[in-house]
Amino acid sequence: MKKTFKGCLLSMIFFMGTFAPALADSRTPLTDRHRFGLGLKTHYFDYKEPGVMEETGFMYGVVGHYTHHTAYNVMVHASVESSMGRLDYDGQLQDGTPFKTDTEDWLVECRGLIGYDIGIKGRYLITPYTGVGYRYWNDVISSAYGYEREIHYWYAPIGVKTAGPLAEKWTWGLTAEYDLFCRGTVKSHLSDADPAYSDPSLGQDFGEGYGVRCSLMFERALAGGASWSIEPFISYWDMERSEVGDLYSDGASIGHVVEPENETLSYGLSISLNR
Repeated sequence: MKKTFKGCLLSMIFFMGTFAPALADSRTPLTDRHRFGLGLKTHYFDYKEPGVMEETGFMYGVVGHYTHHTAYNVMVHASVESSMGRLDYDGQLQDGTPFKTDTEDWLVECRGLIGYDIGIKGRYLITPYTGVGYRYWNDVISSAYGYEREIHYWYAPIGVKTAGPLAEKWTWGLTAEYDLFCRGTVKSHLSDADPAYSDPSLGQDFGEGYGVRCSLMFERALAGGASWSIEPFISYWDMERSEVGDLYSDGASIGHVVEPENETLSYGLSISLNR
């Protein structure tokens, strides 16, 4: 399923990025403006380490973004998203005993994008883009056996945005994106569970994972140049096993640790007020 999802998304990005220039004409009324947006989001979060554990539940947060379309058809975009939630943990202890509890989670994502606007028949807009993204996930297992984890991803978004008229005062657009994983770390604060333990930090290198995302945006114009928008979205991360690290107890090496391969599926909705 995940290979099909990835393949369809990459085909969509390639098609829009390849054939849009052949249809291009003058700039559309959808460019030539600055736009700020602030809103709320909710999403269902499903993190899974196959055969080991799973964390699921709803998260809630805020989104902020700025977009500028220049007179030279260049699009610049910056965004920050933050969400929090209490998830259900279903896993096992080191001896294999089934174990269920709650987790407290905080997710932050910052992105900077640059793209090129291609006008289609004076009404539609296609914008291939790339950029840089950073994702931070703080995950705390709430129990006597629990501990805090900090997960950092650096990645390069590669995607396509579209925009066009839908009805009076309404526009709509589609975003399809592939996220090229560049570098990451997973730090496990095992000393939370046993003060004698060390807190290993495990690295993940370029290409040892990927992400995909897709969203559909509907926007309605309001008085005074403002608008509000609603955007359902879905995102998916697939990560390989991390490098192997050493585990210490009271300064003495007692073995090795590794972050298992894992996948994260998230889908939800954001609502923003723009101006």
